[in-house]
Amino acid sequence: MQKMLEHLKTWEQTAHVLSVLRRLTVLLSKSKIGQHVIHHCLKSFSHEENKHILNEVATHCVEIATDQNGCRVLKQCVFHAQGELQDRLVVEIAVNSVFLSEHAYGNYVVQYLLELGIPHVTAAILAQLSGNFVALSLNKHGSHVVEQCMKNSGGDQVIEIINEIINNPKFLTILQDPYGNFVAQSALKFSKGTFLHKNMVALILEHYPFLHSHPHGQRVLTKIKGRKNLGDHVKYVLRSSHK
Repeated sequence: MQKMLEHLKTWEQTAHVLSVLRRLTVLLSKSKIGQHVIHHCLKSFSHEENKHILNEVATHCVEIATDQNGCRVLKQCVFHAQGELQDRLVVEIAVNSVFLSEHAYGNYVVQYLLELGIPHVTAAILAQLSGNFVALSLNKHGSHVVEQCMKNSGGDQVIEIINEIINNPKFLTILQDPYGNFVAQSALKFSKGTFLHKNMVALILEHYPFLHSHPHGQRVLTKIKGRKNLGDHVKYVLRSSHK
């Protein structure tokens, strides 16, 4: 099939073959072998020629995104699409970003969009994920998305994400969680130099008795143990919290 695609010479030939492939788009996208045919089309033909395939991918976005092979195809479709079709793909992914973020394969698609660093795309995803950052932080796949959100967001956006996490009653759970602790470490990293960072450190130290001997809590503490006189600081925080 790939060799045949290379020998299409006229617009009519290309249009005829792609019209047939359009009906197989979902099946091929989810096939370990068949996906290579879709990749070949995306690389070899123009956006206009591929628009029917791209529309099929957008229509079945979630089904394709949650497949081991399909998630790779979807990322390539976003890369090769243009204009309204690219916008449609991005919107479909953003609207379903909470579900996709917690999925073993779907999370890679959300992360890919965040890594593109397009402000309005990032903003659309953050708008959907807002209010879910704690739940995502406690999820194996979602935790990676939260870290990408902090890494690829602007200053105010990072502050909003971190505030949502540290002001939640489950903050200690996050610090002790096998996935959440990595989110907390990233929050410390991306908030450095701000008042929020100092506030977060103080909150972490308030939980020191529950963290210093905890296998995951210890990892978070190591990120602030570079501070001089940490022991004295812990005592001060604990003393202040009992006033």
